[in-house]
Amino acid sequence: MRSQYNISIFILGDENIISYSSAVSSKEPGSENVRVQVVQGDITEESAHAIINAANTSLMHNGGVAYAIRQRGGILIQEESLKYIKEHGQLKVGDAILAKPRDLNCFHLIHAVVPYGVKTATKKI
Repeated sequence: MRSQYNISIFILGDENIISYSSAVSSKEPGSENVRVQVVQGDITEESAHAIINAANTSLMHNGGVAYAIRQRGGILIQEESLKYIKEHGQLKVGDAILAKPRDLNCFHLIHAVVPYGVKTATKKI
């Protein structure tokens, strides 16, 4: 049986969102063919298995890509996040939750908490 996986990773740049997309196809476990593609576009318009949102610890989707996801996917994305925080408390860096994608064109929406305000080494390609 052949499985097909589509992966899209979007990185917010200075002026544009740059998307790194790949399709992974596998005939057997351990046997993978990978196609990598670089695309400039809007993450909320992409068709993917999952969209991963770089979230904050309170899951407030008020800016950047998180805001665009909330706008396109619908207000229920924010409401579901607030409900989660109310029931479970704030998240920690490295935590992730699986959410319903609502009106986004994907099967899964993953909110992954990332460090904020931390300087990291960057390398231009």
